[in-house]
Amino acid sequence: SLMFIHKVGRLPVVNEDEELVGILSKSDIFRAVVGNKLELQQNEEYNDWLSKRYYGTVDWKNRLSLEMPDLVKVFRANKVKSIIDIGCESGEHTIALAKLGYTVVGVERSRAMTRRAKEKLAVLSQPIAERIRFYGGELEDFIEKGTFKDQPFQAALFLGNTISHNPHNFEDVIKQTEKLLTGAKVMIFQITNFEKIFKTLNRLVSFNVVSADYAASQYAEHIFLQYYDPSRDGGKTILKTFAIFDFDGKQWEFYGLRSALFAYATKERVTKALHAAGYRDIQFYGSDFDGRKWDRLFRKPYRPLQSDWLNIIARKE
Repeated sequence: SLMFIHKVGRLPVVNEDEELVGILSKSDIFRAVVGNKLELQQNEEYNDWLSKRYYGTVDWKNRLSLEMPDLVKVFRANKVKSIIDIGCESGEHTIALAKLGYTVVGVERSRAMTRRAKEKLAVLSQPIAERIRFYGGELEDFIEKGTFKDQPFQAALFLGNTISHNPHNFEDVIKQTEKLLTGAKVMIFQITNFEKIFKTLNRLVSFNVVSADYAASQYAEHIFLQYYDPSRDGGKTILKTFAIFDFDGKQWEFYGLRSALFAYATKERVTKALHAAGYRDIQFYGSDFDGRKWDRLFRKPYRPLQSDWLNIIARKE
């Protein structure tokens, strides 16, 4: 990982007489750790795997304190009362919005994440819990079954890079979601800024050492390493890889590494998909994220080589 960060491709290997005996590459190190092939995961399996370590370390207090005021401002300006939170993870935004009086449906394809979200309902007051419904599965399946036909929404959320988790059909997801909405038909997206990752960060999303202070952890710390491979199919999809290491207080051990295909959801491609769904009122913002600390959603302009997130508000009367 230090070789990656400092852009060192290879290291010389010398013997005790300082004579060159070989060359060690980053690929050699990864093969020694994980083998010759990485397991390519479906997005549901990928998120189930992450839920066991990564999502438990998210600083939700920090994230919600910064993101919720901006979301509420948009919802109030557009008279939003009912929201569908797509890719709701463990339901933190869904619950926070319900506490403010909104009726919210959370949809999450990861079974593990859906279970965690539903477990949180038990500790909520009845009036708040009654404003929430969590559904585990694919959004398209629920739409096809007519699950939401009697519940009109005024807004849809795609936070935490959710839209990119649909590598082959994100445009259709946007089009199908528009049909669920009424009123201003607000859509809000929080998308990883891939342009910065490839042009500025040399594909590295983040490298973080994190305290494992959540209740279910038996470890003292984790290391999270995230990076992307460039598109190899003409700009349609990109490969994301996530590696995790655990520290038990005495030594580090390798927990696992997973790769999954993501949609290459650039500003241009998302704008085109929104236009195809009939949207013309589209606003773009940027925000920062170092892998741990979050930022306001709609306070800064989007800067392609500086912003960590591309945040979008789309409205359609």
